[in-house]
Amino acid sequence: MKVVRLLTELDDAFASAVRESTTAFGRGECFVKRFLERARHLETQCLADDAGKVVDNPYLAAEHGYIDAVIRPSETRLEVAGALRRLRDKRPDLAPRKHGNIPL
Repeated sequence: MKVVRLLTELDDAFASAVRESTTAFGRGECFVKRFLERARHLETQCLADDAGKVVDNPYLAAEHGYIDAVIRPSETRLEVAGALRRLRDKRPDLAPRKHGNIPL
């Protein structure tokens, strides 16, 4: 990720990002987005299919089945708490035995 504050720095920063992407991932595809100066926490992931087509829209990714759901930021705490409760109460699902041990 490169942060550019002056338009004159954009070409060099973008070229540098493409070189880094090519070295790290074997592909030089990069995109430009607005930088949020005072963001508390922002995390993104890059999703791509087997053909290398990058999906930048989470709703489109969910539509194609790449992700299970899109959670709104206001619902994150409730979703995580609910998932942790379900995990806490989860028990192994053992199939019932049809027969006991066979004597040898």
